[in-house]
Amino acid sequence: MAEHQKIYPVDIETPVTVPLVPHQAPKSEIGSPGHQYPSQQRTIPVKHSRPPRKRSCLCRCFCWTISLLLLIVIVIAAIVGILFLVFQPKLPKYSVDSLRVSEFSLNTDMSLSAQFNVMVTARNPNKKIGIYYGKGSRLRVYYTNIKLCEGSLPKFYQGHRNTTELDVALTGQTNNASTLLTTLSQEQQTTGTVHLTLRADVPIRVKLGKLKLPRVKFVVKCNLVVQGNRDQKMNQGGRGKCQQMLTSLTKSFYLIDHHFQSANYKQITKEELLHKMISDNFELDSMREAEEQLELLEDFLPSWISRKLSSGSLILYGVEKVSDRDSMLAEKLKEAVEGYVG
Repeated sequence: MAEHQKIYPVDIETPVTVPLVPHQAPKSEIGSPGHQYPSQQRTIPVKHSRPPRKRSCLCRCFCWTISLLLLIVIVIAAIVGILFLVFQPKLPKYSVDSLRVSEFSLNTDMSLSAQFNVMVTARNPNKKIGIYYGKGSRLRVYYTNIKLCEGSLPKFYQGHRNTTELDVALTGQTNNASTLLTTLSQEQQTTGTVHLTLRADVPIRVKLGKLKLPRVKFVVKCNLVVQGNRDQKMNQGGRGKCQQMLTSLTKSFYLIDHHFQSANYKQITKEELLHKMISDNFELDSMREAEEQLELLEDFLPSWISRKLSSGSLILYGVEKVSDRDSMLAEKLKEAVEGYVG
């Protein structure tokens, strides 16, 4: 019995036929092939790279930053709200009770020396908040944006519901103050008042219970109206009028004589002399009162003060040197004033 042959399938890879002659060769050279197989090309898979993640990271960081800032704002707002409900803060109150002019005089170099004493009242209306007033405070007095004098507050602590009164001395010197004095005199003569401005820069620290907050600067601006002293005008009668006139004229006499002797003046214009009288004598409320006193001194003491008209139509005043001014006042000025009033 014949053996059966087993046939196993075999995968035969189809060979890739490549032309043995160039494609452009004539047929006589290549013959007549019975069949031509198409050429096969291998397909190479293409892997696309992923886009960069840089933009995604930036967006994520931006979102986290915004969220963190919002969280911080919410926490701060919550803390401030709690503190406000617990301590119920109120702003401190300040007032200027009085302003005393200790010096306001025009020097020989036309500079103005000023010294004020200001009574300031500070009130702390809070029940649970204290205020520390530190060093470096500045108080300044201005007239038409020109600084006249300045000073500082003392260092102190103001407790709960406390009222503190402070007497602050302010001093200063202003150069080229002749125009300033003219403007001030005109305002005083027209309205009877002088408008000043007080500015204060005060560094403070707030105490909430036992917690002290960082130092902050408190700015205060206050408008002051200084009224002239009308009680000392020379329009009263009797013995009181005589005494007031004598006191005022005596002061003007000494101021005028000192002005001439210290500056070594021989003559001075009437306008400059009147400005000097007003700046040195605060009992004079206006230019008119200064001119009245100057005329009275001319009438009472003709041997001491005199005037003349210059070639430029200016009124010039001059005084004689007096060896004993006290005896001159005692004998002549007092007698002239009593006779004038009587």
